[in-house]
Amino acid sequence: MPSRALRPSSVALVLASFTAATVAACGGGSSVDGASTGGPAAGSGNGAAGKAGAAGNAGSSGAGAKAGSAGAAAKAGSSGWGGATGGKAGSAGVGGAKAGNGGAGGATAGTGGAGGAKAGNAGAGGIAGMAGKGGGAGATAGSAGSAGAVQDQVISLVVIPATGTIDVVNGVGAPLQLAAKPVYKSGNVGAPVPDAVWSIKPGDRASVDANGKVQATGAIGGDATVTATWKGMSGSALVTIKLHTTDTEPSITPADKAALDGATTPDSAKWIYPYDKTVFPRGILAPELMWSAASAGDKMSVSIQGPYVDLKEYFVTSAPNHVLAPDLWSKATESGKGGPVTIKVARIAGGSGPATLVMSQTWTLASGSMRGTVYYWSNNLGRVVRIKAGASTPDDFLAAAGVNDGCTTCHTVSANGTVLVLGGGKATGDSAAIVFELLGNSL
Repeated sequence: MPSRALRPSSVALVLASFTAATVAACGGGSSVDGASTGGPAAGSGNGAAGKAGAAGNAGSSGAGAKAGSAGAAAKAGSSGWGGATGGKAGSAGVGGAKAGNGGAGGATAGTGGAGGAKAGNAGAGGIAGMAGKGGGAGATAGSAGSAGAVQDQVISLVVIPATGTIDVVNGVGAPLQLAAKPVYKSGNVGAPVPDAVWSIKPGDRASVDANGKVQATGAIGGDATVTATWKGMSGSALVTIKLHTTDTEPSITPADKAALDGATTPDSAKWIYPYDKTVFPRGILAPELMWSAASAGDKMSVSIQGPYVDLKEYFVTSAPNHVLAPDLWSKATESGKGGPVTIKVARIAGGSGPATLVMSQTWTLASGSMRGTVYYWSNNLGRVVRIKAGASTPDDFLAAAGVNDGCTTCHTVSANGTVLVLGGGKATGDSAAIVFELLGNSL
């Protein structure tokens, strides 16, 4: 408000409006030659306090020499006599000798949060300055309220834990519990959300329920990606399934197993087949393991170790050959995406004595299945046989066609797979067959 002097009639009107309580609080005083003496005069404020950040009320006017203290400020948003809200107020005196400094009115308005945070109360009035002609009137505007806290914003979804392993021991594995949690812009991670939608790929090695619990099937090892989706956001975790499977014949004792597992001394028997570094596709039968010597009642072990499998078979045999259990071979070849595995064969000759290491090799398991047909020489039959991908037994097709007049070891198959070329009796004991039509199964 602009500064102006009050008329005497205005002073009388203002004083007449004081409440009894206000008058009782005022002190008397006199002015002599413009000097101020006596007690404090009551100040008055008559503007309604605005919201946080609004301009303060006009300054009060004081009568007498020394201006009195401003009254206590009313609460923010209310109006009342005896106090001023908002910024600093100056007072104007009547009859004073010299202009006084404006006394501090109510304290600056309290801060208010955005969206309805509460406003602070105005402070109590300060001591008014010396009264005098031309005293400054008006008030400076109160400061704007500071913004209130802004709600933290969700920016992504995370699955906890991000990685995990389920060890399946002989078909039994404890489930892995996952949780989907919101991530806020501040970096804070919230509590699990109960309504996330869960999925898993591939689904042949494990499943996930509506609550994020992952359970392995026990049939195949490998990695699976579990994904949680919530309010348009998604997070994922990588779960590894590792199979620990042991097939043990009853006559093998725990002490036998420990000895075979720890064998390092080379065995006197020589390894024959398969060869080191052999690559095996999926979808074929387990290879027949062969070595050069055996004793009656040999206790033996075969182990296959890889990133997703720990497979062991303990058995008793008197023959220098063995075919892996189909279940173990399937788990070995179907788990993961292929890659190297370590194969070891150990023996306790005759079932007693120290354990020795017959073979330790590295094989590669391919990630794809074989297509077509494999032709190979069967040494126990003395002729070529064939096996198709996925078949459980080989096809003795030459014998079925009547070619049994001798050995058919030496052979080759044409590039288009339609013709088999044989030795033609060039060597003693060989069959006289030369060309065999594979499509018609005839010479």
